[in-house]
Amino acid sequence: MVGRAKRLLECNSFSITSLLLEPPIPDITSNVFYSYLESVQSLNLLIHFQKLPSVEPPPDFDGLEGFIANHVQLHLPHVRDAVHASTLQVTGFVLHLFATLLMDLAYELNIPSYIFFASNAAFLGLMLHLLTLDEKMKLRSSDRNEVIRVPGLPAIPSHSMPEMLMNKKSPL
Repeated sequence: MVGRAKRLLECNSFSITSLLLEPPIPDITSNVFYSYLESVQSLNLLIHFQKLPSVEPPPDFDGLEGFIANHVQLHLPHVRDAVHASTLQVTGFVLHLFATLLMDLAYELNIPSYIFFASNAAFLGLMLHLLTLDEKMKLRSSDRNEVIRVPGLPAIPSHSMPEMLMNKKSPL
């Protein structure tokens, strides 16, 4: 997202603040990540990073998707506080695919929200076609031998689809 932010700033006159959710489990890559952010800030671009307060890892969740959704949801009050405390006018939320739960907050605050999709066009086509697949083909049924047809892609055996797309209970 930092690369995209740099390119946006080349063509426009605004600033970008990225709210950072603390990882639920500290890892050794955190130091590398934060040194990278410091190097970006040293370039004196209009890109700012704000670490949100950490939260306790979600106690109850169903699978990895549930864990991520609960972790993002636990940060909602901190995101709301950061927006209210901002000295600059917030004109939009640009969200990662796993942070779509924040779209409700953006709507509540009357701020437009956008999804930054860091994947290839084929996967984006699949994601955009999921609702149609779910309605027409009962994609998330128990039949794992079904062939899935998505415009622009070769036929996909349903057992080759990502599990989170096949699970109707997935919060994402």
